[in-house]
Amino acid sequence: PLIPRHKYMTLGFLNVCTYVQAICDARQRSVFVSMDMPGATHDSRAFSFSALWAALQIGLLISGYYILGDAAYHGTCQIFTPYIGNVSAEESVFSFYHSSIRMCIECS
Repeated sequence: PLIPRHKYMTLGFLNVCTYVQAICDARQRSVFVSMDMPGATHDSRAFSFSALWAALQIGLLISGYYILGDAAYHGTCQIFTPYIGNVSAEESVFSFYHSSIRMCIECS
């Protein structure tokens, strides 16, 4: 059977990738995993369709807890993202520590 061209990746291989979105705590324990979007999905789009986003919209995140997202996410009062571009010294320090803490998910 013929497979439509949009199902192929740029090198001509069949696209069987799945987008994985995960959240872990400071001890690198997984607390949320979503794998329900195609591999080429942008982070913010995948997040907007996730069960976690729906839970945040109705206020299910425990008060005093926050999610650290990379620059692909839209910052909200519950999701902290780094500052981008020409920033003040304070914003630069925030972004440095933000990146350092986010390494937990990169290493898990």
